[in-house]
Amino acid sequence: TCALTYYISMGKWPDLKHPKNFNEKIQWLKINYRDSRLIQCADKYAVRDFVEENGFADILVPLIGIYDSIDDVDFSTLPDTFAMKCTNGCGSNLICQNKSELDIPRIQKQFRKWSKQKIGYISGEYHYNSIKPRIIVEQNLCGADGVLPLDYKFYCFNGEPHCICVYADRDPVTQETRRCYFDTDWNPLDYCTERYQTDNSRFSRPQNLAYMVEIARKLSSPFPFVRVDLYEVNGHVYFGELTFTPTGGRGKAYNPQCNTLMGELLKLPEPSKDRKWSHYEL
Repeated sequence: TCALTYYISMGKWPDLKHPKNFNEKIQWLKINYRDSRLIQCADKYAVRDFVEENGFADILVPLIGIYDSIDDVDFSTLPDTFAMKCTNGCGSNLICQNKSELDIPRIQKQFRKWSKQKIGYISGEYHYNSIKPRIIVEQNLCGADGVLPLDYKFYCFNGEPHCICVYADRDPVTQETRRCYFDTDWNPLDYCTERYQTDNSRFSRPQNLAYMVEIARKLSSPFPFVRVDLYEVNGHVYFGELTFTPTGGRGKAYNPQCNTLMGELLKLPEPSKDRKWSHYEL
């Protein structure tokens, strides 16, 4: 699955025996690396315990509710604005700015479909298949204008944050973004392909950058690689998610320099002897 989806997306086969660049090494990890914490930390709800256990309860987005299925959600009790997500997927979310405008039957149908998805069979990210599908509802971090806050994505290698990718201008339909990269001192990095790049001068240094680096370092410490996603809203840092296989290891926004350098930074662990994810379920 991993090699075929890579070929279909990237137009070439990955070198899985001797992976060198970042995308290839993510493919290798999908095939060879197992850790039950990946299941917990990719779960949009269970990861909250991991963040709290590491001393960062203050950055958790306020929780409104957790439900076993979309049919358990009583929309009449939800606030006018909220964020709703499936715990077991990627991109399966709803950002609600005005509850009165929702087409609830359509939303219920969509979330039923998302909850049944097994992403691992599509992209080879099999740790998602072991996550219990639930619905989590959290406070909406958007401003009054409905614009999502900047998304600061910390690429961390063996517990050390290397760079920060800023996501902005997210298309509400395609979810595609413009982005740029900085090092952890907020110096611009030439890492992005032209298609996705935006002017880095648009973005000022986050007020809490040092604290965000500290968070990323602590949360990433157990893993060979993880991307720690954070927000800063009105001077407060919020946790987004932990991502172990960005874009399924088929990222097209990294330019060749970035793909090569991050591949060098990613030191692969020994292959796990037991590679059945079912044996790692919590």
